[in-house]
Order: sequence, then C-alpha cells, then structure tokens
Amino acid sequence: MDIVFCDFETTWLDRRRDHPLQVWLIRCDQHMQYKDSYMSYICPDREITRLRTIVQHMTDIDINDIAQAPSMDEVAESVSRFFDTPCILVWQNIDFDYAFLERLSIKPHCQRYDTYIFGQY
Repeated sequence: MDIVFCDFETTWLDRRRDHPLQVWLIRCDQHMQYKDSYMSYICPDREITRLRTIVQHMTDIDINDIAQAPSMDEVAESVSRFFDTPCILVWQNIDFDYAFLERLSIKPHCQRYDTYIFGQY
C-alpha cells in the first residue's frame, strides 16, 4: 500500500474559519520509493492584503504567490487524485490539516498516522 504525506499551510490556527494557503502531497510506495508529488499555493476566500503580516510571519509565503494562486475548488481535483486508491496517510497534527481536506470535499478512506504524537515523548 502506498504512503501519502500531506501538509497544509494556513492563514492562522482556526480550522473552521481560516483558509489553506499551500498544500504539499508526496506519494511513496511501501518501500518509501518516491512515486509522485504535488504542491500548490491556494488563494484564500478572503481579502489577502490584510493577510500580509500574518502570512509572511507564520509561513514565509510571499503574498504575491497566493494572490495569483488557484482557488480551493481548482486545487481540489489535483489533491483528490492522491486518494483515488487506498493508502496510508501520514501527517503532522492530522486533525488540524484533515479539516482542510474535508473543506475540499475530500474524505480519504485511508489508515491515518499522526507524527505529532511522536514529538510528545
């Protein structure tokens, strides 16, 4: 079974109100051999000029990159193809980022592993 690593950068820390700004996905086979990847900035559904300080401070993403980026709906198709087949989903703080997948109407049927718990020890 393939392994998919995923990460979102967001406008802040509220998974219900805030917006994704960038998504990274990497797919490897069971032997950790690279198969595919995808990265895209995402233009948020709110005025981005107000985000300048927050975005650059928290994520180091240039505001101009997200101003020209596709919308969440446009990114959803590319992201969803990573979950067309069963996989193991590996994520840091999965509950936070998984909410952004759900907002893209993507609900992967995968085993999920959160690397955040390893940092607890």
